[in-house]
Amino acid sequence: MSKNIQNHLWDRKETRLERTFVLPSFQASLEFVAAVGALAEECNHHPFIAIDYRTVVLYSTTHDEGEVITHLDHKLAQKIDAAFATIN
Repeated sequence: MSKNIQNHLWDRKETRLERTFVLPSFQASLEFVAAVGALAEECNHHPFIAIDYRTVVLYSTTHDEGEVITHLDHKLAQKIDAAFATIN
């Protein structure tokens, strides 16, 4: 069973943090993904991204540590949460 991690809305699924975001439009989804991309580059930590119209699914794991959740995943998740809060 998944559970919320560190007071935000990311779920632990196997060896990754995952969250689904629902945005008001496809254009908003694209803009959000662009913002996530910029944050990922800033952190040098890149999540899996899937877009389906207004729904964006992200997950993060640390490949260099053997596919486990590390502080890098939590840091990126917090930055993504903050970016999402500004558009929603």
